[in-house]
Amino acid sequence: MPMRNDPQLTAKREHDPSTVPGVLLLEDDHEMRAFLADSLRTAGYDVVECPDAYHLLDFYLNNSVGHRAPGNVRVVISDVRMPGIDGLELLEARRRSDPNLPTILITAFGDEHVHRKAAELGAVAFLDKPFEIDDLLRVVAEVVGDDKPASDDAGGWDLS
Repeated sequence: MPMRNDPQLTAKREHDPSTVPGVLLLEDDHEMRAFLADSLRTAGYDVVECPDAYHLLDFYLNNSVGHRAPGNVRVVISDVRMPGIDGLELLEARRRSDPNLPTILITAFGDEHVHRKAAELGAVAFLDKPFEIDDLLRVVAEVVGDDKPASDDAGGWDLS
């Protein structure tokens, strides 16, 4: 599999932006969200940043956050503890609506119960903060893979 900074892959993506894997990033801490988004973009991903689940719902309802929406969403990265709808509730809703879209959970409060619940709900990975950014990038690369088909449907979130 080509590395994210592979010149051939970069050139292909510059000519065809639809080949850039999209990441939906939910993190309520502004500084952490900015750091993760910058790291993911540097690694070659298209990132939509959402400070909470309500902004993510807005993304799906209006197909835009900041007037843009990648049609190539390949993975969701979500904090667990957020105001309103938390990451576990979001994971459960995502599982009902689009079980094929992988979700990676991150948290500073990862006790055994939270880890077990995340696994039961289908999280593909769970990282406890603080974590090494290289660990997250490795998990995202494994989940996304360049041979996986891009999601051509933004899907929806069934929060009922």
